[in-house]
Amino acid sequence: MDLEKYYNLLSKCEEELICFVCKKSCNSPVRLNKCGHYFCRKCVSVDKYNSTCPKCKEVYLRDDISSTHFFEKVQSSIQFFKENLDPLILYVKSVNEKKKVSHNNVSVNFPFAVKFADLKSFKRNSKGESKLHLACKRKSTSEVRQLIKNNVDINLKDYASWTPLHEAIQAEAVDVVTELLDKGALINSPGEFYITPLHKAVIIENPDLIKLLVEYGADKEAIDFYGRKPIDCTKRRDLLNVINNTEVKKNVEICVYLPNKVVAYCHSIDDEYKSKIASVKDVTVCHEFDMKKQVLTHLVIKKSHKVSLKILLSMISGLIIVPQEWINDYVKGEMNLPTEPLIENNSQLSAGIRKALVNRLMNKPKLFDGIKFFIDVAEETLNIYELLITKDFLRLLISVGGGEILCRAPAPRTIENFVNFPYHASSLSSVCGCTNIIVFHDKYPPMLQYKMKELQHKPATWLIDSVINFCLI
Repeated sequence: MDLEKYYNLLSKCEEELICFVCKKSCNSPVRLNKCGHYFCRKCVSVDKYNSTCPKCKEVYLRDDISSTHFFEKVQSSIQFFKENLDPLILYVKSVNEKKKVSHNNVSVNFPFAVKFADLKSFKRNSKGESKLHLACKRKSTSEVRQLIKNNVDINLKDYASWTPLHEAIQAEAVDVVTELLDKGALINSPGEFYITPLHKAVIIENPDLIKLLVEYGADKEAIDFYGRKPIDCTKRRDLLNVINNTEVKKNVEICVYLPNKVVAYCHSIDDEYKSKIASVKDVTVCHEFDMKKQVLTHLVIKKSHKVSLKILLSMISGLIIVPQEWINDYVKGEMNLPTEPLIENNSQLSAGIRKALVNRLMNKPKLFDGIKFFIDVAEETLNIYELLITKDFLRLLISVGGGEILCRAPAPRTIENFVNFPYHASSLSSVCGCTNIIVFHDKYPPMLQYKMKELQHKPATWLIDSVINFCLI
């Protein structure tokens, strides 16, 4: 049954009931019996003598004007049927989408382009390397060009956090590096110990690559885990001159990639949207929320949602959080990434979700990466922002967020005496340069609290606030 056909017929009937003179729905409608057209009573002539229909010019007499008809009932019935057909048509469309959803249009409000990578491009060897990593190592420009044409993720990291761009630089393959940069590869993606491509080019002392990267806009101020900028990685004066004197000449839009398969968890959303999501072939609905399995790609929520444990875990693990209405665009072939405000009446959480999404898309380390935590909290449940938080949840939050859990509390005598720089512990953070944090219960602060550069005490609320804001505050 073609529901849209009937919907269009109802729309045509509705149009016939619009007054031809004032172009509005008939007010105190009258019908000209000779031609059957409807008008507002004030819009037609009711003279004793002959008049003509404003629409078809049919001559009518005063006796031909009738107000005893079923106009209002017909009009209300049409509106009733259209209102009930609307959701049914949407549902049928979503069912039909089981055939295939083609995503060619990605709407974002971010400073980069978003593309969908072929799932095959995520296949790795034992080191986590993709075919593109290996092609870059071989310096095969033609192979790299073909793989990019096949929609591989050009920013995919291996298990050591190296991207294909890092590998091309290590191989000193200038042509391959140029090809990757021209196609929008993330030029400042931090690898192992947050070493950027420019760091690596300076470390291997290749002036041509250094010049090329700076011309494409590489960040000369980026610091690695040890606090080094690219200029700190060499003492050669000629290389320092290249870094300092080369100007940016290229302006290439960077590209980030998403897998074209969605695995979604529906977090307390309306049944109507659950049914729509479940009906789409390219979307797999997961009924278990388990961060350890690392299979989820999306968390679907309502805009009226309050902060929850699942939202916090999704943010810090890099899941894409979308409103339930997102599926309406998805079945049309449009993958719209959420923009603020995602959560109604909570701009702080909405901004945090957006920052978490950008962090994931830009290949940046997780929020707690590079930091060791000791949880000095009893088994008692904490109540933070009406969330019942256990010690096990804090452990899970930290580990999913890239942090390391310590079995023993660190002390000044047991920690290293030099300062490192976790990626998100910026100069504006209260834990700038701190790699050891002891988390305590807000109600039971310890008498002795460390405020050292490399070791600090922080309440559990600080941990939750950092996730909500996606920033080590």
